[in-house]
Amino acid sequence: MNDNIFIRTLEKMPKKDLRRFRDFSRSPYFNKHKDLRRLIDYLWRIHPRFDEKTCEKQRLFQEAFGADVFDEGKLAPLLTYSRRLLEEFWIYEEMSHDPFQKQLYLLQGLRKRELFPHYAKQFKKIQEQWKADSSQDTETYYRAFRMDREAVLYNHQIERHDDELLYQAKQENLDRFYILEKLMDACEISVRQKILRTGVQLRLLDAVLQAIETDKEGFEQVPAIATYYRIYLMLTQESPAFYQEALQSFRQNSRFFSRDELIGMYNHFMNYCIARINRGESVFLEEIFTLYGFQLEQGLLLEEDILSEWDYKNIVTTGIRLGKLEWVLHFIETYKSKLNPEVVENAYRFNLASCCYAMGQYDRVLDLLIQVEYSDLRYSLGAKALLLRTYYDLEEFEPLFSLAESFRQYLQRNKLLADVRRVGYYNMFKIARKAAQLKSRLDYLKPDKAKAELEKIKKDMRQTADIYNRSWLEEKVAELEAAIV
Repeated sequence: MNDNIFIRTLEKMPKKDLRRFRDFSRSPYFNKHKDLRRLIDYLWRIHPRFDEKTCEKQRLFQEAFGADVFDEGKLAPLLTYSRRLLEEFWIYEEMSHDPFQKQLYLLQGLRKRELFPHYAKQFKKIQEQWKADSSQDTETYYRAFRMDREAVLYNHQIERHDDELLYQAKQENLDRFYILEKLMDACEISVRQKILRTGVQLRLLDAVLQAIETDKEGFEQVPAIATYYRIYLMLTQESPAFYQEALQSFRQNSRFFSRDELIGMYNHFMNYCIARINRGESVFLEEIFTLYGFQLEQGLLLEEDILSEWDYKNIVTTGIRLGKLEWVLHFIETYKSKLNPEVVENAYRFNLASCCYAMGQYDRVLDLLIQVEYSDLRYSLGAKALLLRTYYDLEEFEPLFSLAESFRQYLQRNKLLADVRRVGYYNMFKIARKAAQLKSRLDYLKPDKAKAELEKIKKDMRQTADIYNRSWLEEKVAELEAAIV
C-alpha cells in the first residue's frame, strides 16, 4: 500500500509540514470525516517509517475505521479524499505565505457582499501598506495593476464613472508589468539560445523594444525596465560597452529590487563574464571577482545562511587565477562555517589544497588531498587533476605515471561523465604524461632529440580542441622549451 500516491507524498513531507497537515485535518471546517482524522493521526505517528507492514491495507483500514472486517470499497474513497484534503492544505499553505493575495480576497469578499464602508476602509489600508514598500520590480507593478482592477470593479458596482485617472493608472501598471516580464523572458531566452536549440518565439518583443526606444526618458524613471533593457542589450550586442552601461544602471537601481530579482540580474552579469572569459578576454576575470564580492556583501549567495560548496569553489578558483592568494586564504577560513555540515570538510580541504598549490606548498597539497573523499564526481576529477599537477611540479614522476594510468582506466569505467569533460580530462592527462616523460629524461637527452619530442607535444596540443587545464600545460611546455639548450 506504500505505493499509493497519498502515502508516498506524506512519506516525503518534512515532519513539521506533516504536523501542520494533521492540525489542518482536525479542523471540522476543512474536514468533517473522523475516520480520515484517525488515519492521518496514525500516519503522523509512524512517519517516516512507511513500509509494507505499517501501511498494509488492512492495517490502514483498522486504524481509520476501527473495524475488523476489511472493506476495500470504504478504504479506496477515503484515500482519494485524503489526497484531495492534502491538495487543499497546500493551497491554504501557499495562500498563507502570500499576504497580498489574502488582502485581495478580503476586498473581493467585502465587495461581493456590498459591505462598502468596510471595503473603502480596507482598500485604503492596503494601499498605504504597499506604498511603504520601496520595491519597484515585476511584483510591484502586477500588484498595483490588480489593485487598480479591483478598484475598477468596485466603481462599476457602485455605478461611479468619474474614474478616468484610475483607468490610466491601471494601464500604466499593466504596461510596466508586461514590458518587464517580456524583457526578463527575452534575457533568459537569449542565454538559453547560446546553449540549446529553442523554438520559443518572442512575439511583440520588437514592439516592446520600440516602445522603450520611443520613450527612453519616461522608461528611465522605471528602474527595473531601465536595467533589464540594458541587460538585454548586453546579452544580445557584441560591444562590452553595453556590459558597463547595464552594470551602472543595476548599481544605481539595486535598492529597488527584491532579493530574487537581484540574484537573477547577478546571474546574467556572471554568465556574461564567464562567456567573455571563455573567449580569452581575461579582463572579465576581475569583473567576475568583483561581482562575487558584491554578492557576498549583500548575502545573496547564502540560502538559509548556507553557502553552496560550488560557489565556494568558484570564488576560490577565481581569486587564485587573479593571484589574490592572501584574500583567498582569508575567504576559505571565514566562509568554512557557512558551508553545509555534510560537505564542509571535503570542500574546505579541496579548496585549501588548491590555494596551497598556487602558493607552491606542494607537500601540504598532498596531505590535504589524501583527506578528500571522492564520493562526488566533481571532487574526484578536480582532486586528481590537482594531484597530477602537484606530482609534476615536485618531479615525482613514478607516482604521476601511475596516477595517469589509473585515471585512464577510471575514465573508461565511469559512465556518468559527459563526453566533452571525459575528453578534456583524458587529453590533459595524456599530454601531461608526455611532458613528464620528457622532463624526467632531459638530463641525458640530446638537445635535438628533446626538441623533436617537445615539438610533437606542442603539435598535439595545437591539434587538440578540448584540454582541461590547457593554460597550465602551456606554461609547463614553455618551461621545457626554456630548459632545452
